[in-house]
Amino acid sequence: MANYGIAQLGIGCATRVKVLTLSVRPGLPNLPNFLLVSNLLAGWEEASLPGASAYSYAASDVFNNPGAPAGDAGRFPPTGPRYEASRDYAPRAQPGTPAALQPFSNGQLARGAPFGRQGTAIRPPVTKSAVQLRFESGQPADGEHQLASTWRAHQTTALRSDRGSQPHPIQTLQDIMFKCGTYIRKPDDQDQRLFIWGAPQQIADTKAALANWEESVRTSADASKNQSWFRSSALDGRAEHRLERQSKQRAFDDLLRQVSLDYSYEAAFVWPKELDIEDFANYHADVLDQLRSTYHCRVGFQSEGAQTIVIGANSERDVVNIMNRVLNLIKEIVSRRDHLVTVNLVHPPHHSIYRDRVGLQDRDPLTDSYLPTLHGMPAPDEVKWVKERRRTHINNRKKIKKTIDASIKRLRISQQHVRMRVVFGELGFKLFQRPSDGSGTYSFDDFFSMVTKGRTKLSMNSIPVRQGDITELPDVLDSMDAFHNGTEFYGAFFDFPATNSSATLRLETLIKPVGEEDYEFLERRWVEFGDTVSRLQVSLFNFERPDYQITIDAFPMHSNKQIKGQMMAQFQNDITFKRPPDGIKAPPHRRVKYPPGQKGLKTVSELTVKKWRFKDTDGFFELRRKELYDERQVQYSSSPVETRWHALYYYPEWDNLMGEFGTLKPGEDVSWPISVATFFPESGVADGRALPQGFKNFINEVEEIQDLLAEAIAQVAKRGQDDVDMNANANANVNGNANANANVNGQAQSA
Repeated sequence: MANYGIAQLGIGCATRVKVLTLSVRPGLPNLPNFLLVSNLLAGWEEASLPGASAYSYAASDVFNNPGAPAGDAGRFPPTGPRYEASRDYAPRAQPGTPAALQPFSNGQLARGAPFGRQGTAIRPPVTKSAVQLRFESGQPADGEHQLASTWRAHQTTALRSDRGSQPHPIQTLQDIMFKCGTYIRKPDDQDQRLFIWGAPQQIADTKAALANWEESVRTSADASKNQSWFRSSALDGRAEHRLERQSKQRAFDDLLRQVSLDYSYEAAFVWPKELDIEDFANYHADVLDQLRSTYHCRVGFQSEGAQTIVIGANSERDVVNIMNRVLNLIKEIVSRRDHLVTVNLVHPPHHSIYRDRVGLQDRDPLTDSYLPTLHGMPAPDEVKWVKERRRTHINNRKKIKKTIDASIKRLRISQQHVRMRVVFGELGFKLFQRPSDGSGTYSFDDFFSMVTKGRTKLSMNSIPVRQGDITELPDVLDSMDAFHNGTEFYGAFFDFPATNSSATLRLETLIKPVGEEDYEFLERRWVEFGDTVSRLQVSLFNFERPDYQITIDAFPMHSNKQIKGQMMAQFQNDITFKRPPDGIKAPPHRRVKYPPGQKGLKTVSELTVKKWRFKDTDGFFELRRKELYDERQVQYSSSPVETRWHALYYYPEWDNLMGEFGTLKPGEDVSWPISVATFFPESGVADGRALPQGFKNFINEVEEIQDLLAEAIAQVAKRGQDDVDMNANANANVNGNANANANVNGQAQSA
């Protein structure tokens, strides 16, 4: 074999490229290269769009040739039948029609003369119609047709509606031009008008044809939408397959509950009398079914006689795992019966301010709660009172630690957002007993017993700043050495009605400032907020300093699939925010923007937070301002209905530990020991976590923050009093000058 000069030849068409390798046996005469190419290309079918276009489709360089050599007898065009009529016949050109648009007898458009076999290809001249020549000479259009949309949108709709049976939109325009004897200028993507050249009657026929075409495209598009919807549902078997698998799984679970099989290992729980075994089985039916299908085991209930839970499995390890899961489920249902641990304590006042009577007569109009005040006589024996105060202080610390430990051990929950915080503010009395002796005040011992014995209901109100401007509090705290590395961030709460009438579905968003004016959303989560959220409330009332409350809250988490409606799931993606120019000191004003008219939205809370690192610890102190806007009001208001200031103290490692509850499956355990020692390890225990060095040091930090916060509030009050005195002196000077001027004027008039 000898290869000639044209070893590889690339032949380009409108839509594909073909590469030929020519090999010639020795002994053949040296034929011209073009003749070899012509013979080999005789049986190739061109793949460009049929019909030469006056717009963008040029005639191909390769054309059909009916005189294929014998070696190509088995080759036939891929776009037509094998025994097709000869394609070398072209009718005589019709007057006024371009030769490129002349149809073949088989319905296809002629693309020019076939490739010659005796020499190079000679392209015949393209005959242009008179109307096309008028367009090319720059004459104005004789008419125009207004499209209902842009040409790009109309072309896209036409291609999507029925692409297989209908011609290309450009080809449709060519057919209309050929039928009506007019010329239409090629439209651009954004054109909404088609310009037409031709006689008046021809233009009218063209407009009618274009209108009919538009209507057919719209009709086909509407029909294709409905058909595609139903066709998609009919052809997509994933939903049916999923339902079939779920049905088989339910049947298998029912069989495991009913059938009596012999398992290698069995265990039994004796059910506690205080709980209802049927309620337990119904409440955790889904979880128990998951255990049965996972371990292929039996979890049965015997409600007659001695109530028991019987577990059977084929391995000892599976039995132990199932027992632990069921035991945790029992602990969860026990913890729900008495989920909230509430302890109220009183820190006795200093001897200098102690009085033997306490009154609850001062009512706070903002919170509708009552604030205690001291009345009566001081302590008769200072030494005895100091000892009693010290003993109560130590007992309060022990009680706080014991209560936190008991609350943490009761946290048998799963898929909930759990947080532990120390909140500073002012405790107000919502409910309390009347004095036993019928007087208007209590004895100090009676007041102490009423609070510590749980005969009151307390609420945490704002930080008690009654004199001065509370917006100066961040600057005062910034000036203290104990607080450093201050940063700001923002947040927003959106409250919707939940499925449970006593609960609220809340969207929590956390916003972090970026640069000078930008921001980014760090977190978005849906939680349920209600009466059952609080798990721990240890409140300590103090007559001298701001009160504090140690809380543990557990919010049930909701995924997007659990949220009602697609619009509510999309709500979180349409929230924007405008940063306040002065941060936490800026006047109250709506900063968060969201879609108006959101159905069910009750309230919106905007949060501005200033956070500092406290001394050399790993704890953080936050000053938080919360503004509440009521969306149920008929008239939109940019002013909040309520503004509250609170201070919080916490360790971020608490959030890391508590965060495991959000990913647990029902019945699973957390990875850390459920004890107060996990959150307050003693100084000798070093596990690398950023936690307080023992509970005693932690309480010392809390009490030190109390002192610093009380000092900052006093400075704000002093600044406010100084401003009042300065204004009073300025007014007095103005009045004095006015009186002096009046006396001078009076003396002048007398003179």
